[in-house]
Amino acid sequence: KNDPGESSSMYFGAELAEDMGLSWATQLTVPMILRFAYALAAVRGVEFDYNLYLTQLSDKDALRPHFTFPLIGADAVIQTPCGDVPPSLTSPLGKTPLAVKRAVKLNSTDTFTFSFWTKCIDFVRWELCNVPLGLGGGMETFIGRQPVLLSVYRLNGSSDGTAVRAESKKEFLLQVVLQHAANGTFEQQDLNSS
Repeated sequence: KNDPGESSSMYFGAELAEDMGLSWATQLTVPMILRFAYALAAVRGVEFDYNLYLTQLSDKDALRPHFTFPLIGADAVIQTPCGDVPPSLTSPLGKTPLAVKRAVKLNSTDTFTFSFWTKCIDFVRWELCNVPLGLGGGMETFIGRQPVLLSVYRLNGSSDGTAVRAESKKEFLLQVVLQHAANGTFEQQDLNSS
C-alpha cells in the first residue's frame, strides 16, 4: 500500500504461538510484573494491551498470548527522507520526545527507524531481569520453550464483538521469530499450526 497509515494505529508486540501454560505460582507473579510494565508504559506516554492465554475464537481464528503497545511507544523514532542516509544502528540513538513520535506520518518513500530498548529482558540469557521484588527469572518459567514472535502490525476491521487483537484483524508488516539457541529449532509450520 502507498499509505501505511498513522504510526499511532500501528502496533509493536511480542506474541506467542502457543499457550503459556502458567503454573499457579507464576499466575500470581505475572500480575505484579504487569503492574510494573504499566508504570514503564506510562513513562513512555502510551498504554499497552496483553493477553496471557491462547484463546481459540473459531476454527480459523485465535487470540494469542501477547504484550503489545502502539508503535509510537518505541524509545526512538527517526524518519529519514528518501535519498538521505538513515542513522547507523551500531551508534547510540537518542530518545525521541512523545510529541515528535505522535507527529510522525508513515509513508512508503521515507526510511523509518524504530528502536526499542529495555533493561527488563535479556534475550541473550533468555531471562526477565531488573523486575521489582526479584520477580524475574528464566523466560522458560513464563513461556516454556517456545519462541517469541516480535511483530509490527495494524488492526483492520471493526469491533464486532470478537477480540480486537484476533489474528484475523491483524495486517502484519513484519514478524521476527526470536528463539534461544538452547530451545531447539523453530519451524515455520509451528507458527501456522495454532
